[in-house]
Amino acid sequence: MRKTALSSNPLPRILLSPLFRVYLPIVVCFFVINITNPTLLAPLNKHGLLYANGADGTLKDSFDKTAAFFLVPIKSFLFFVCTAVLLFPLGRSVITGIGKTLTRKDLLQTLIAMFASLLLTAVFFPVGFGRYYARVSVNPFIQEPNQLYRRLLIPGLANLYHLNGFLYTGFFWAIVLVAVLLTKLYFRSKGTELSLLHEVSLLNVGVFISAYQGPGYPEIAAFLFGMVALIEFEREGRYSDLQTIAFALALMTHESCAFIVFAPMIVFLFGRKAWLPSILVLLLYATALWSNFSFHLMAPLRIQAVVSGMPAQEYFRLYPKSVLMGVVYAFKLWWLFVPLALYYQLKDQLRVACFVVCGIGLAVASTYIGIDYSRLVAFATIPVLLCALEAHKRLSSRAFNAITALSLAVPSFFAVGKLDLITCRGLYYLIYRLVFNLPAPV
Repeated sequence: MRKTALSSNPLPRILLSPLFRVYLPIVVCFFVINITNPTLLAPLNKHGLLYANGADGTLKDSFDKTAAFFLVPIKSFLFFVCTAVLLFPLGRSVITGIGKTLTRKDLLQTLIAMFASLLLTAVFFPVGFGRYYARVSVNPFIQEPNQLYRRLLIPGLANLYHLNGFLYTGFFWAIVLVAVLLTKLYFRSKGTELSLLHEVSLLNVGVFISAYQGPGYPEIAAFLFGMVALIEFEREGRYSDLQTIAFALALMTHESCAFIVFAPMIVFLFGRKAWLPSILVLLLYATALWSNFSFHLMAPLRIQAVVSGMPAQEYFRLYPKSVLMGVVYAFKLWWLFVPLALYYQLKDQLRVACFVVCGIGLAVASTYIGIDYSRLVAFATIPVLLCALEAHKRLSSRAFNAITALSLAVPSFFAVGKLDLITCRGLYYLIYRLVFNLPAPV
């Protein structure tokens, strides 16, 4: 009788439903991240609802103090609870997959490959906007309107785990390590083993070399969420709430990268069952974002697409050479795998071929609204990885090894705006400056 009563109680079923496990924490996180404190405080202050009387009345004279006293603790608590709910199934998937499949030898090889790649670029601590993310992690929910406040997942988590500020560096490289291990796991699930040569070559293209050239930028986490979603989809053979959660977390990490990574997967790989929940998540995110701008739909884009007072479209028009170099250096000789793979995919795996074309096309098209071209094109890492898998299956091991080795010999420079190439300190710079007149390294 007791079991029957418990089973007839609707409350546990409601709490375990997607509404409470998935969509409610997603909505809360979206609004916590996207609605800035001035937007929340302005109407309260207008109607005199902030500390109208008493000894605390002086706090209402300063938005900073009011936000720090009220909104930051509330937002931090909501963010902690909701991200814990959302990250649990993804964390369990990552730990189970890596723990069951990869060995200590695999981990050691990956660490050696990461160290070798670091020697080639010699950039370890956050630079550029990566340093900005590290600073944001010290107090992520003080939120003033700017182009980065809505990309708070990684600095927010670093703050919660007390890996903020200088320690953000360690948190960032831990994410890179997990992303590399997941890539290795995916290759192995397809019957392909990555040698040390393959792994070092892989870490010098795509989103990985972006992580080395610009430590601290969060898009490596969006790639990680994409890999988790893809691995779990192929393992279970169906779309589930996990893919919805991964998409939502990627949007909170870097919305442009999330769209480029997930939109082709949702349309071409996950099937129609994924369309409705994915569109719902995208609409919820857009609503939270636009509400901060009083639903002026172009306001966020104007903030994002203007660099040093000039629209990114002007850079694209005036400096096409930089765009072209950005495309080339994003994947170096790994581009050779793409046409070969597409030839076979168009015959045998049309949906995969459409995914590859769409994923690469969106990444290249994003150079029209941004100026760090190599980094933007690198958002197409998952499609290029699928092409590499197909090429490995079709080519001899000698040919595949030769391409990855020659790709590694090409320096990992990157292109941005009107500056053409930017070089990083490290072995690439030391070797190639003997032959070419290279710009000073960053």
